[in-house]
Formats: sequence, structure tokens, C-alpha cells
Amino acid sequence: MTFTVLDREEAEKIRGFLSEDEFEDFLSAGDRYALCAVDGDRLCGVGLFDTGDTCEIREIRVTDDFKGKAEEAIIQGIVSTCEGLSAGGITMEVYDDDDALFYDRLLTKEGFTHVHKATSYRFLLSELENSPMLKKAKPGKNITALGEADPLLLKAFSNKLIAERAYDHFMNSYHDPGLSVVSIENGDVTGCVLVDDLGMEEGFYISYVYYSNRQYPGHVLELLAAAAERTQEHFISEDVYGYVLTMNEISEKLVHKLLPEAQILDHCNTYARIPG
Repeated sequence: MTFTVLDREEAEKIRGFLSEDEFEDFLSAGDRYALCAVDGDRLCGVGLFDTGDTCEIREIRVTDDFKGKAEEAIIQGIVSTCEGLSAGGITMEVYDDDDALFYDRLLTKEGFTHVHKATSYRFLLSELENSPMLKKAKPGKNITALGEADPLLLKAFSNKLIAERAYDHFMNSYHDPGLSVVSIENGDVTGCVLVDDLGMEEGFYISYVYYSNRQYPGHVLELLAAAAERTQEHFISEDVYGYVLTMNEISEKLVHKLLPEAQILDHCNTYARIPG
């Protein structure tokens, strides 16, 4: 088995291994690469990874006859490539449906450590609308739509999140500018709720929630209430589904209080490998 690394200029060579969305993401993400495993003259596996200060293994795909055989070599190849770029670390997310036990053993063997487990929830828009906690919240005039905020303030806030290693995708275009909201105090962004519009049939995703520790505890509820109001106005049906991923115990408790009927869909396990 031999390996080669491809960038988006050679994306057509791996198109058959990816969904249309994955292929489009590969073309649009300037720091994404594919490590390809070749057996003879046949492509038998692909590992997608992003480069940067911290590299991330995004996806591993292998043909049926190489399952359980090629994944380890692909991970080793990506690790070697990223360490050659002097990356500060390498991460990978594994969902329950991704054969979690297999990857847990494999990543542990390759020097990765399990960092944390996140939980994916699904809920009805009507549950969000009728949440007693949000009904009591009264969003102030300091909360505005993401698309209506000063771009310079948003950029400064994005830099702050990156510096704090809190979130590095704040400026990404998939956060809906009309559904997402930010709070502004004294010329600074102090909090946000980022919502992604998945389409009228698919629903929406609450992808990130942040509020400054300097704010009072009810501030996050006001942000969520403002985002919920905008989301309700956007979608025609209250039967549309929303999704949220909890990353820690605090967000887990918040979901349980806000949306006690929310259903667990999946768990996401994050692994990290630090050089040295």
C-alpha cells in the first residue's frame, strides 16, 4: 500500500469517495487535504484533514475490503504529514455511528487521548418557543442580528474567541446572519448565539453559544430568546426540528432545563494528540 497527499486542485481523483457536500467543502476549504491509500493501481482509502496551528482529521473512508485494515495506516500517514508541518496538535472527532469502539482503540494506540464527549440533541421548534425559561427572558436593545452588527466589532470578537481557543469559526458564512444574534456593550461584542439555517425541510442548528463571564446569568437566556424569536419568524411550521451539540456539563444542564423533551441523537468523542 502506498500513500499520496492531494489538495483541492486534484479533488476529482477522490470524488467517488465523498458525498456532494463533502466534495464541495473540500473544494472551498483552502487548508483541507486528502491522504490517499493506494493498493496497486486502486484507490482503497481516503483521509481528509485540515492543516493549521492544530490539524484536524475530518473523515476517513475506506473500501469494504479494506475496512479494519487501512484506517490505521491512513491515520499514521496524516500524523506524519501534520507533524512535518510542525502542527501544535492533531484532533479527531468520532461519533457513535462511526464505529466508536474501533476508533477509540486505534487512536489510543496512535498516541491520541480522549478529551471529552459531546452530545447531539434534536428538538421541535415549538418546544423552544414554549420553553418557560425563554418566555420569561426579555431581550434588550443591546441584542441585534449578526448581519446588522458592525463588521469591525465582529472581527474583533472573532479574534478574541480565537485567542481564547474558544471558537475559530465565528466568521464562517454558514452562520445565518438573520437568525444568529450578538449582544453589544460599550462598543464590544459580549455574547452570541449562532444559528445555521439547514433549509425549510431540515430545520436549524444552534452551533455556538457564548456569553462573557462579566454578564449577569440571565444574559444567555436573553440571547437565546432573541435567536428563538427570529427563528420562529423564519420557519413556517412549528414542527421543524432544531439541533444542538452540548460541549460540557454547563451546556448539558442548560439544554435539560430549556428543552427537557429534547432527544439524544448521537455522541461526539474528541481525541487529541500533542507532539513530544
